[in-house]
Amino acid sequence: MSNKNEFKQFIYARGNYNTDLQTGQTRSGSEGFGIYLAPKGGYANEASLEFLKDTLSRQLRSGSFTYTLLNSRDNNNNAALLLRSDEFEERHDPRGGEFVNQAYMGDYSVLYPCTLFEKREAWDAYDRGVSYCYEHPPKPENATRDLKEIVGDTCLAERFEEVGAFISESSWRRNALISGVAFLMQEYQKPKHKRRFLVISAESEGEVEKWVSAIHFAFPPKMAACISFTTNEEKSFWDKNNCYIDKNGFFTNQDISKPFPKYMLVGNTDNNSIGEWYKGAGHEVISSNPKRLAHFKEKAISFEFVKTVTSFDQTHWDFLPFAQKLLASGVCEPTAELFDIHEMYADEAVRAIVLNTNLRDIGGSVKMVKKLRKYAKKRGLF
Repeated sequence: MSNKNEFKQFIYARGNYNTDLQTGQTRSGSEGFGIYLAPKGGYANEASLEFLKDTLSRQLRSGSFTYTLLNSRDNNNNAALLLRSDEFEERHDPRGGEFVNQAYMGDYSVLYPCTLFEKREAWDAYDRGVSYCYEHPPKPENATRDLKEIVGDTCLAERFEEVGAFISESSWRRNALISGVAFLMQEYQKPKHKRRFLVISAESEGEVEKWVSAIHFAFPPKMAACISFTTNEEKSFWDKNNCYIDKNGFFTNQDISKPFPKYMLVGNTDNNSIGEWYKGAGHEVISSNPKRLAHFKEKAISFEFVKTVTSFDQTHWDFLPFAQKLLASGVCEPTAELFDIHEMYADEAVRAIVLNTNLRDIGGSVKMVKKLRKYAKKRGLF
């Protein structure tokens, strides 16, 4: 891809065309479910290819999203897949079961996945109708799209404000969000196979989407891009949320190592079935109604950090680019490094330097601030 804003596009549906993931070549006359649109190749190995195929072909509740990481994030390939599943009311086939999955793969550190939730322009496969994949061959030029262009310049701020208003409607929502963010910070400090996931209990998928957005907004884009989620899973979910890593560090469905959660955030709109659905799986639950809070060990968490990144005020908004700028190049998943960055953010002088200075010049600027403070102290200015 020519730039980080371009994402690979995939469409999985029933039709007369099937596209090979490796070659990008399309065969016609093969009626049935298959990958209608896909770019050519670029997949790390067979394990990641099969993992991608499995994710693309899974039917979810209509209107739900999944956000899946495609490698272990221990390397520089930051690919992730955001997928929306839609079920058609019309029928092209008498057998029924008509649905379409549309997905985008790329480096989501350039934007928050939640900014795409309500962008119908991005999820236009459903709008074209059930018969489209029968009657129109896929166009290779559609296999990549500029998602930043679709999102636009104002969407991030608008989404941040909208989600902030949702959280501030109830003090219990804020408390639930604080506990959820603290719980995730705790879990991400554990080895992958010892992590538990967070269940979001809500009345609707739209409400789940706001919770997912609120949690992602607690982290700079680079880290938010590493927090996987599904907005509404079926009853069989709890025994499918296992993921494994092959010898090359890529995710696979094969049981070749200790399992860990495929999705760290799991939306659930059937509140009465949480205990049944997730029996035997390590998880915590947050909800604004009833009042459920996730449990965590307070000693492992910086509460000053958590309070800042759940406040949805100007301090919160400014912290995100500040942290994004200071994160080490090899850091992706949420780590305790954020606590140290937050301590620096509390210093107004350091904050001004970081937000208004080129990263290469920050070292010299910080040294100058130290000299200035030393001089001022010596002269009794403070």
